[in-house]
Parts: sequence; C-alpha cells; structure tokens
Amino acid sequence: MADTVMFSLRMDKETKKKCEKIYGELGVSLSAAINVFLHQSVYAGGFPFDVRLDASTRDKVTAMAEEKKTAEEK
Repeated sequence: MADTVMFSLRMDKETKKKCEKIYGELGVSLSAAINVFLHQSVYAGGFPFDVRLDASTRDKVTAMAEEKKTAEEK
C-alpha cells in the first residue's frame, strides 16, 4: 500500500453536501473524488480542465470587487 498522509481543507457546508450527493450517486466518496482531481492535476501538470472567465463573468467579478472595495472604504 502506498504511503498516505492526512489532508484537510475548508469549504462551506452547502458545497460539501452538494458534492457528497453528486459523488455518492457516482459511487465514490468525496475523498476519492478529490484524489482523482489531484491525480489528474499531476498528470496534466496543472488544472485538469480549462480555468478561465468568459468576458461577462470577468466583468461581474470586477464589478463585485469594486463594490466590496467601496463598501470597505466607508
């Protein structure tokens, strides 16, 4: 058996519940799904899928960040 280590992460409860339901329906645990993601990341040399924002999403994220900054300055 390969050496294993404990790994912990923080995530919001609702996302965890949704992911456990999805992966449970696929017959795997959340831990197994995360392991698949990490193994694929090693194989791909980075994210195993495209990570980018389309123009409209980028504009929304920028606007939200500006709103947050303005609210913090008050």
